[in-house]
Amino acid sequence: MLSVDRLFEKIDLSDCALSLPAMSHILCGLNTNTVCTQLNLKGNNVRGQAVECLARMLCQNKAIECLVLEWNNVGMLDDPFMMFCEGLGNNTSLIQLDLRNNQISHHGAAEIANALKRNTTLRKLDLRWNNIGLVGGKALIEAFKLNRTLDKIELNGNDMPDELKKSIENAARNNEEIHKLSTEYKSRTQTLAGELNRVKKTCADQCDDLLSRLEEKDERLKKTNRFATQKVEHFQELLDERKSAFNSLTSKLTRVESEMVLAEQKAKDFEILLGKERADKEAISASYRAKLQEAKQLHTSLESKLSAELADITEKHNDCMIEVIELRKTSCNQNKQINELKEEIASLQADSRAAASTHQERVKKEQLKHSQAIRELNLQKEKEVEQVLNDQSLIEASLRKHIAKVEEQKRDAEEEISKLKALLITERIKAEEELSQTRQKLKSDMDFHIHHMEDKLKLLHSAKDDVQQVNSQQACTISELQTKNNSLTMGVDNLKRQIESLQQGIAAKYQDIDNAKQEVRTQMSEKLRDSEKEMSGLKSERDKLLGSKHKLEDRVSQLENDVDKKNEQLKHLKEKLSMRESDIAWMREETAQRAKALQVAVKNYAQPLTTQSA
Repeated sequence: MLSVDRLFEKIDLSDCALSLPAMSHILCGLNTNTVCTQLNLKGNNVRGQAVECLARMLCQNKAIECLVLEWNNVGMLDDPFMMFCEGLGNNTSLIQLDLRNNQISHHGAAEIANALKRNTTLRKLDLRWNNIGLVGGKALIEAFKLNRTLDKIELNGNDMPDELKKSIENAARNNEEIHKLSTEYKSRTQTLAGELNRVKKTCADQCDDLLSRLEEKDERLKKTNRFATQKVEHFQELLDERKSAFNSLTSKLTRVESEMVLAEQKAKDFEILLGKERADKEAISASYRAKLQEAKQLHTSLESKLSAELADITEKHNDCMIEVIELRKTSCNQNKQINELKEEIASLQADSRAAASTHQERVKKEQLKHSQAIRELNLQKEKEVEQVLNDQSLIEASLRKHIAKVEEQKRDAEEEISKLKALLITERIKAEEELSQTRQKLKSDMDFHIHHMEDKLKLLHSAKDDVQQVNSQQACTISELQTKNNSLTMGVDNLKRQIESLQQGIAAKYQDIDNAKQEVRTQMSEKLRDSEKEMSGLKSERDKLLGSKHKLEDRVSQLENDVDKKNEQLKHLKEKLSMRESDIAWMREETAQRAKALQVAVKNYAQPLTTQSA
């Protein structure tokens, strides 16, 4: 039951007069018990085999801390007591042992001393009222040279000199002081280790927090970089679209100029043809030429205006290209600044998310509006270009028809002239008679032809007016496009200003981040300084403890030296005592010899007297 028991922590069997089998069963049950810490076997006449069972229990049990064996006969037999001392030397749990009145001799004290040399847990030992004597006391003193845990021993009633008893008690006190110092040192080292672990944990937690914050900042920086790159790509796409729009306008203007040159060439050819036909009527041709010169002047003025407008447009385009280059440079600089400030933007992203979302919505709305406006402009441009091309195609078709009609009329006139020549050759006579008739007919035909040509000229003037109107419309469209381009440039400037304002806000936030970082760094430096101060204090305390330890070791060494000196003095005194004892024996022998000699002398002196008296 005792080997399995988990309830009894204290067993008191004092003054029970237990038999040997009962004692052996109890001790065998306690061999494997792990709960009982106190065992009292006072006044049970423990001896012989019971002592052997006690030795086995001490070897196997790892729980008993207090063992009371007062008023027993543990040391009566040497062999069982040797086994008991071996068990005591191998025990690792016993703290207090009471061996009062157990008939322990100086041989038993020597065995106890040998056990104490190997034992490292026993702190209190009671050996009162035994027969340890001087030899047992010396053995105990030698045991204290190796044992540093026994700090209390009681030796009253053991026929031991007081000096030896005091030396043993002093050694026990030294062990007690050493134990106290070691416990204080251990407690302080534990507290220091706890504080160091706490500081390490706090530092590790702070480092983990900083690493997590840095990772969050890196993620936010990546997100902001992606957002910024998307914005830059979007702006570049807008600039490319504007470039394409400008290029399309320039191509359309070149086409219009080429078409105007072709129209001028056709007009010149038509004027040459008309000049051949107007040989007879110089006044009409002169007026027509004057009108053509006026038209040319107007065309040159229009060309000069268009060229000036084109020059302005090209200058504006160049300015826009310069601004685009500057924007690219600024974007590169901003990318550099963004790359430099990646580690600091992330902390402010949480604050700027709302503003960024609103700004993104505004930008999306503006982009939609801008894309719609660009689409409308492109549609209007395409419609206007289609109208211009259709008008030009109609004008070319009409001019070609007029040229074909004039050529046909020329051919008809040549055929008529050839017929007339044949008729003149064959019918000269008839011709002379019919000259007046033919002249009248020719005059009427020429008048009709001239009226017809004048109608054609009017049609040409109307066509030129239409072309001029188309050119004016194109100029209006170009001016509208310029105004739209100006509005777009204003929008770009507004976007630039918004970007600059955002950059200024980001710079201010960066400054706030720098200030917060500096504050955190100052706080961390202060904490590190405090921890360093604490560590220096702990080191100083550790140095003090080490110094006190060294002092204690020096004191122990001094005490050991004093004990050695006292042992030498005791040896010297013992030698002196032996010398004195030898001297006393020699004096006793001398006195005995003198007494014998006196007795002989007295007898010799008394014999004649007795004879005389007789």
